[in-house]
Amino acid sequence: MRVLIAVEGVDGSGKTTQVKLLDAALRDAGHTTLAVSFPRYGDSVFGELIRRFLQGASGDSGAVDPYLVALMFAADRSSEAPRLREALAEGRVVVCDRYFYSNLAYQGAKLRGEAEVEHFSRWLRELEYGRWAIPQPTLSIYLDVHQQERGARLASRNASGAGEEGSVPNDIHERDASLQARVEQFFRATAATADDLVIVECQQGGERLSPQDVNARIIGVLAERGLLSAPSPAP
Repeated sequence: MRVLIAVEGVDGSGKTTQVKLLDAALRDAGHTTLAVSFPRYGDSVFGELIRRFLQGASGDSGAVDPYLVALMFAADRSSEAPRLREALAEGRVVVCDRYFYSNLAYQGAKLRGEAEVEHFSRWLRELEYGRWAIPQPTLSIYLDVHQQERGARLASRNASGAGEEGSVPNDIHERDASLQARVEQFFRATAATADDLVIVECQQGGERLSPQDVNARIIGVLAERGLLSAPSPAP
C-alpha cells in the first residue's frame, strides 16, 4: 500500500512537532519513511518566492490574488513531486507538514461567496492532482487547536526566534487574526464533508493535550483507517 499522510493546521497548531513524532513512530514500527515540510523555504525557487510573499514584500495578506498565491504553493510541491513519487514507489510512508488542504484553506478563506470558493476548490484540485499530478494524500489530518493556545505558541516562538531554518517568523498570515479565524472555520467545514480530511482534537475537557497524547490520537486514526499495516518486506 502506498501511503502519504499530510498533517495540516492553522499556524501554531503544532504540525512540525506531530510530523516528527509520527515519523519516529512509523520508523519504530519498522516502516521506512520520508518526512517533508512545505513550503520548502530556500530549497526551491518557489519556496523563495513564498518566503518573500510571507515577509510582506508584496503587501499584506490580501494584497495578492489568492489564485496567484495558491499557484506558488502548488508549484513548490510540484517541484518536489518526483521525489515523493519515488519514495512511494519504494514503499516508504511519506509524511508531509502542510499539503493541499493548507493551500485550499488559506487562499479559499480570502474569497467571498460559496460559489467563488467552490470554483477555486475545483480549479486547485484539478491543477495539483490533475495537470501537475502531485501525489494525492491517502489521508490528511487537521490538528484542531484552540485559537488562544495557538496564539500563545506563536508569541513564544516569535519571541525566542525558534522555528525551522529559513522560515518566516510572524509572517503576514500569522499577523492577520481575522484570516486565521476564517482558515480555522474553513478547515472545520471542509472536514465535515471531505472523507480524506480528519479532525484530530488537540484538547480534552478544555485542557490542551501533550504532544505525545495528540500523537496517540493520530496513530489511532491511522489504525482505524487501516493505514498501519505491517511494512512490506524488503525486495
